[in-house]
Amino acid sequence: MPRDKSHKYNFIYEKLVPDDNDIVGLIAYGIYKRKKIEFIKQYIAENDGADPGEDIIHDFHMASLQHIDGYRLEASKLSLDFARTYWDGFLQDTENELNDAKQDLDEEYENRCTREIERLNRENEERKLIFEQKVGLLKPKFWYGVAQSIVASLLVLFVVFFLFIATESYRIDAIKTFRNFAEIVKTINSEHSSQPHPSVNE
Repeated sequence: MPRDKSHKYNFIYEKLVPDDNDIVGLIAYGIYKRKKIEFIKQYIAENDGADPGEDIIHDFHMASLQHIDGYRLEASKLSLDFARTYWDGFLQDTENELNDAKQDLDEEYENRCTREIERLNRENEERKLIFEQKVGLLKPKFWYGVAQSIVASLLVLFVVFFLFIATESYRIDAIKTFRNFAEIVKTINSEHSSQPHPSVNE
Protein backbone atom coordinates (compact mmCIF):
# COMPACT_ATOMS: atom_id res chain seq x y z
CA MET A 1 0.00 0.00 0.00
CA PRO A 2 1.52 3.29 -1.01
CA ARG A 3 2.28 5.80 1.72
CA ASP A 4 0.47 9.15 1.78
CA LYS A 5 3.32 11.65 1.47
CA SER A 6 1.11 14.70 2.03
CA HIS A 7 -0.04 13.19 5.30
CA LYS A 8 3.57 12.83 6.45
CA TYR A 9 4.43 16.40 5.55
CA ASN A 10 1.28 17.80 7.16
CA PHE A 11 1.81 15.67 10.22
CA ILE A 12 5.28 17.15 10.85
CA TYR A 13 3.99 20.65 10.15
CA GLU A 14 1.16 20.13 12.62
CA LYS A 15 3.59 18.91 15.23
CA LEU A 16 5.91 21.90 14.78
CA VAL A 17 3.25 24.55 14.16
CA PRO A 18 0.18 23.83 16.26
CA ASP A 19 -1.02 27.41 15.61
CA ASP A 20 -0.48 29.40 12.42
CA ASN A 21 0.46 32.40 14.60
CA ASP A 22 3.18 30.39 16.36
CA ILE A 23 6.33 32.21 15.19
CA VAL A 24 8.64 29.78 16.98
CA GLY A 25 6.85 26.82 15.32
CA LEU A 26 7.19 28.40 11.87
CA ILE A 27 10.90 28.91 12.47
CA ALA A 28 11.18 25.32 13.71
CA TYR A 29 9.48 24.08 10.53
CA GLY A 30 11.97 26.11 8.51
CA ILE A 31 14.80 24.43 10.43
CA TYR A 32 13.24 21.05 9.65
CA LYS A 33 13.04 21.89 5.92
CA ARG A 34 16.67 23.07 5.94
CA LYS A 35 17.82 19.82 7.58
CA LYS A 36 15.78 17.83 5.08
CA ILE A 37 17.50 19.61 2.16
CA GLU A 38 20.90 19.05 3.78
CA PHE A 39 20.04 15.35 4.24
CA ILE A 40 19.02 14.97 0.58
CA LYS A 41 22.17 16.74 -0.66
CA GLN A 42 24.34 14.58 1.55
CA TYR A 43 22.57 11.39 0.37
CA ILE A 44 23.07 12.37 -3.29
CA ALA A 45 26.73 13.13 -2.66
CA GLU A 46 27.26 9.80 -0.93
CA ASN A 47 25.33 7.72 -3.53
CA ASP A 48 26.90 8.85 -6.78
CA GLY A 49 24.15 11.39 -7.52
CA ALA A 50 21.22 9.06 -6.94
CA ASP A 51 18.11 10.63 -5.41
CA PRO A 52 16.85 9.16 -2.13
CA GLY A 53 13.83 6.95 -2.55
CA GLU A 54 10.48 7.30 -0.84
CA ASP A 55 11.48 4.89 1.89
CA ILE A 56 14.59 6.96 2.69
CA ILE A 57 12.54 10.15 2.89
CA HIS A 58 9.99 8.35 5.06
CA ASP A 59 12.73 7.25 7.44
CA PHE A 60 14.00 10.84 7.61
CA HIS A 61 10.47 12.02 8.47
CA MET A 62 10.11 9.42 11.19
CA ALA A 63 13.51 10.38 12.64
CA SER A 64 12.51 14.05 12.50
CA LEU A 65 9.51 13.29 14.70
CA GLN A 66 11.97 12.41 17.44
CA HIS A 67 13.51 15.88 17.19
CA ILE A 68 10.37 18.04 17.33
CA ASP A 69 11.33 19.46 20.71
CA GLY A 70 14.91 19.98 19.47
CA TYR A 71 13.64 21.92 16.44
CA ARG A 72 11.48 24.13 18.61
CA LEU A 73 14.31 24.66 21.11
CA GLU A 74 16.66 25.66 18.30
CA ALA A 75 13.93 27.89 16.86
CA SER A 76 13.45 29.53 20.28
CA LYS A 77 17.17 30.18 20.52
CA LEU A 78 17.26 31.63 17.02
CA SER A 79 14.23 33.77 17.83
CA LEU A 80 15.86 35.00 21.01
CA ASP A 81 19.14 35.73 19.25
CA PHE A 82 17.28 37.49 16.45
CA ALA A 83 15.23 39.52 18.96
CA ARG A 84 18.36 40.41 20.92
CA THR A 85 20.22 41.36 17.76
CA TYR A 86 17.25 43.34 16.52
CA TRP A 87 16.82 45.04 19.90
CA ASP A 88 20.52 45.83 20.16
CA GLY A 89 20.45 47.22 16.63
CA PHE A 90 17.31 49.19 17.44
CA LEU A 91 18.90 50.62 20.58
CA GLN A 92 22.09 51.45 18.67
CA ASP A 93 20.13 53.10 15.88
CA THR A 94 18.07 55.01 18.43
CA GLU A 95 21.22 56.12 20.24
CA ASN A 96 22.78 57.20 16.95
CA GLU A 97 19.64 59.12 16.05
CA LEU A 98 19.60 60.77 19.49
CA ASN A 99 23.28 61.67 19.17
CA ASP A 100 22.67 63.09 15.70
CA ALA A 101 19.66 65.02 16.97
CA LYS A 102 21.66 66.30 19.95
CA GLN A 103 24.49 67.34 17.65
CA ASP A 104 22.01 69.09 15.36
CA LEU A 105 20.44 70.84 18.35
CA ASP A 106 23.86 71.88 19.67
CA GLU A 107 24.83 73.24 16.28
CA GLU A 108 21.49 75.03 15.94
CA TYR A 109 21.83 76.46 19.46
CA GLU A 110 25.38 77.57 18.75
CA ASN A 111 24.31 79.13 15.46
CA ARG A 112 21.41 80.91 17.16
CA CYS A 113 23.71 82.20 19.91
CA THR A 114 26.21 83.37 17.31
CA ARG A 115 23.50 85.14 15.33
CA GLU A 116 22.08 86.73 18.49
CA ILE A 117 25.52 87.92 19.60
CA GLU A 118 26.18 89.35 16.16
CA ARG A 119 22.79 91.11 16.23
CA LEU A 120 23.49 92.58 19.68
CA ASN A 121 26.95 93.70 18.55
CA ARG A 122 25.43 95.41 15.51
CA GLU A 123 22.83 97.15 17.66
CA ASN A 124 25.53 98.18 20.13
CA GLU A 125 27.66 99.59 17.32
CA GLU A 126 24.64 101.47 15.97
CA ARG A 127 23.85 102.90 19.43
CA LYS A 128 27.50 103.84 19.88
CA LEU A 129 27.54 105.60 16.52
CA ILE A 130 24.33 107.49 17.33
CA PHE A 131 25.71 108.45 20.74
CA GLU A 132 28.96 109.70 19.22
CA GLN A 133 26.99 111.71 16.68
CA LYS A 134 24.87 113.27 19.42
CA VAL A 135 27.95 114.02 21.51
CA GLY A 136 29.56 115.56 18.45
CA LEU A 137 26.56 117.85 18.07
CA LEU A 138 26.65 118.76 21.74
CA LYS A 139 30.36 119.57 21.89
CA PRO A 140 30.16 123.05 20.22
CA LYS A 141 27.18 123.96 22.40
CA PHE A 142 29.05 122.74 25.44
CA TRP A 143 32.11 124.90 24.83
CA TYR A 144 29.88 127.77 23.82
CA GLY A 145 28.09 127.45 27.16
CA VAL A 146 31.41 127.27 28.98
CA ALA A 147 32.51 130.46 27.25
CA GLN A 148 29.23 132.12 28.17
CA SER A 149 29.69 131.09 31.78
CA ILE A 150 33.19 132.52 31.87
CA VAL A 151 32.08 135.82 30.30
CA ALA A 152 29.14 136.08 32.68
CA SER A 153 31.43 135.42 35.65
CA LEU A 154 33.82 138.09 34.50
CA LEU A 155 30.95 140.54 34.03
CA VAL A 156 29.61 139.83 37.49
CA LEU A 157 33.08 140.24 38.94
CA PHE A 158 33.52 143.51 37.08
CA VAL A 159 30.16 144.83 38.28
CA VAL A 160 30.90 143.84 41.87
CA PHE A 161 34.30 145.44 41.66
CA PHE A 162 32.78 148.61 40.13
CA LEU A 163 30.14 148.79 42.82
CA PHE A 164 32.75 148.26 45.48
CA ILE A 165 34.89 151.07 44.09
CA ALA A 166 31.88 153.31 43.68
CA THR A 167 30.70 152.60 47.18
CA GLU A 168 34.12 153.26 48.66
CA SER A 169 34.44 156.49 46.71
CA TYR A 170 30.98 157.62 47.74
CA ARG A 171 31.70 156.75 51.36
CA ILE A 172 34.97 158.71 51.30
CA ASP A 173 33.27 161.70 49.62
CA ALA A 174 30.40 161.60 52.12
CA ILE A 175 32.78 161.62 55.08
CA LYS A 176 34.80 164.42 53.56
CA THR A 177 31.65 166.47 52.86
CA PHE A 178 30.37 165.90 56.38
CA ARG A 179 33.69 167.01 57.83
CA ASN A 180 33.65 170.16 55.70
CA PHE A 181 30.12 170.92 56.80
CA ALA A 182 31.10 170.41 60.41
CA GLU A 183 34.02 172.82 60.04
CA ILE A 184 31.73 175.42 58.49
CA VAL A 185 29.23 175.09 61.35
CA LYS A 186 32.02 175.31 63.88
CA THR A 187 33.42 178.45 62.24
CA ILE A 188 30.02 180.13 62.20
CA ASN A 189 29.47 179.34 65.82
CA SER A 190 32.85 180.73 66.72
CA GLU A 191 32.26 184.00 64.88
CA HIS A 192 28.87 184.40 66.41
CA SER A 193 30.15 183.85 69.95
CA SER A 194 33.02 186.39 69.56
CA GLN A 195 30.70 189.36 68.75
CA PRO A 196 29.53 191.58 71.76
CA HIS A 197 25.92 191.06 72.80
CA PRO A 198 23.69 194.16 72.90
CA SER A 199 22.42 195.31 76.32
CA VAL A 200 18.94 194.81 77.38
CA ASN A 201 18.26 198.43 77.55
CA GLU A 202 19.22 199.03 74.07
